[in-house]
Formats: sequence, C-alpha cells, structure tokens
Amino acid sequence: MKVRNPEQISIPASNTTKDPG
Repeated sequence: MKVRNPEQISIPASNTTKDPG
C-alpha cells in the first residue's frame, strides 16, 4: 500500500485517515 501523502495522491476514503474530501 502506497499511502504517504493522501493530499497529493487521489485515493478513496477507505484506507486513509487524512482525506481531503
């Protein structure tokens, strides 16, 4: 899983705590 900058990448709010929206 590549989760470093959820703000930079576009990932669904499924495996991330910091979701831009």
